[in-house]
Amino acid sequence: MPNGERVHVMEADLYHLIVDGRIARKPERIEFVLHHVYEIREARDGRRRILSRWQEDGEDRYAFGILAGDRLWTVHLIETHDLRKYRNENVLWRP
Repeated sequence: MPNGERVHVMEADLYHLIVDGRIARKPERIEFVLHHVYEIREARDGRRRILSRWQEDGEDRYAFGILAGDRLWTVHLIETHDLRKYRNENVLWRP
């Protein structure tokens, strides 16, 4: 990730990663999400939420992922208006 942290994607977690059909159809998006993290916030149960944005097919894409320790547990594409939901979470990292 851009903060220098290494994140592992375990085979046991793949179901959670591809539950979003837009990720399942283009699994390379998992890598895009990790390479384009712009913020890490606190999430429930000691987990962390990563927020990511990148350009794909000439359009801005946004996603969030959940980290459990150093493992990527889930990823979902979101719309820009969905980012409001995370404003109250404490910011742990920004570049």
